[in-house]
Amino acid sequence: MYVVKSALRPDSYLSDPQRFYNYLAYKTYKSTLWAARNWKGSNVRVWTRFGHVRRHDHTTTASYIAREAAAEPKVPHDLEQGIRWVSADRYLESQAADMYGGFLKSAVWPDGQFGYTEPSYLLSIWHQIRNSGDCVIPLGLMSMPDSSLVRQNAWFPCQRCEK
Repeated sequence: MYVVKSALRPDSYLSDPQRFYNYLAYKTYKSTLWAARNWKGSNVRVWTRFGHVRRHDHTTTASYIAREAAAEPKVPHDLEQGIRWVSADRYLESQAADMYGGFLKSAVWPDGQFGYTEPSYLLSIWHQIRNSGDCVIPLGLMSMPDSSLVRQNAWFPCQRCEK
């Protein structure tokens, strides 16, 4: 997931960093559960680990996720076995997440000198981030405030994607 903050309305989540983080964490959490269920079925078990963010009160995020989950019964919350916030150096997955984040950044953020993007790294792992045979949106890749931000890139390979 990535957010183009300049595309958000000033009165949106942008004005409150805690609310912004909570919202994004919940969107990520939901996408993870849907992707796990779509990949492995309704008997899969998920243990969600978010990277710890310095000076952020993660207890408010855990409460936010629990409150939002209670309001959305269609989301397969029963797959979740325990949400935790962990130090980035504790799990190898954190290094993989950093690499995937770097691939995404190089594909969507123009460099400062020439304004170029480099999507080849992201496209080389494209098969790993798709949530179906057709498209990566919204479970594999989500842009905010809407998915058109990622779809409008010339390199985006899912020309039929309508999500």
